[in-house]
Amino acid sequence: MADMKLEVLVIPASFSDPAAHGEHEQRVGAADVNWPDWYADSIVREQAGAGLPT
Repeated sequence: MADMKLEVLVIPASFSDPAAHGEHEQRVGAADVNWPDWYADSIVREQAGAGLPT
């Protein structure tokens, strides 16, 4: 059987804030149809210690 690697993503409490969507829209200046993708990318970046995506 091949070795398997399991990675666990821990979502920080700061990302469970429901205001994050509104803050993101204020930052970009409009509604963002790609919000789910941006949000997922922001969580991965937070875990990696990187800044927010643009």
